[in-house]
Amino acid sequence: MASSIHSSGLHRAGAALDVLRAWLTHATANLLLALALLIAWIFILAWIAPDARAQSTARPAQKAPTMRDAGKVEFESRCASCHGVNGKGSGPVGELLRKSPPDLTLLAKRNSGVFPMARLYDSITGDALPAAHGTRDMPVWGRVYREDAATYYMELPYDPDAYTRAQVLMLLEYVHRLQQK
Repeated sequence: MASSIHSSGLHRAGAALDVLRAWLTHATANLLLALALLIAWIFILAWIAPDARAQSTARPAQKAPTMRDAGKVEFESRCASCHGVNGKGSGPVGELLRKSPPDLTLLAKRNSGVFPMARLYDSITGDALPAAHGTRDMPVWGRVYREDAATYYMELPYDPDAYTRAQVLMLLEYVHRLQQK
């Protein structure tokens, strides 16, 4: 009887082992299948994703924003009518003046290669106009800039001298770029 209990217990243990083995085989197969699908999916994504990311993040080609050359704009609006767009003194109003406007491209050359910044600054603002000089053909832009600032800022606090200085220096920087080498 002991041997039948023993053989019956072994039979049950063997059957349980068979069930466990079948279950592990089935689970292992499912796990291996899931792992294979995951690996395949990763490869597919790695193959497709760079193109998809490039397309989704690609923006249409845009031109770089153009910077406004404020000195050039100022020169063309205030000076070119007399001095010409190229600064050589050939503007349409220049012919009507008593004295021809100077060629602004030669200022440094005529001053031993040094751009006469301070002299030009004073000439543009009107600070270098001696009392005995009389009238001058070139407008006193310093006064014009102060009036422009007053119109622009109206009742807001502002520094008219700083505004004028900025406008004149911007203009002179452009005239400096016009100099012949």
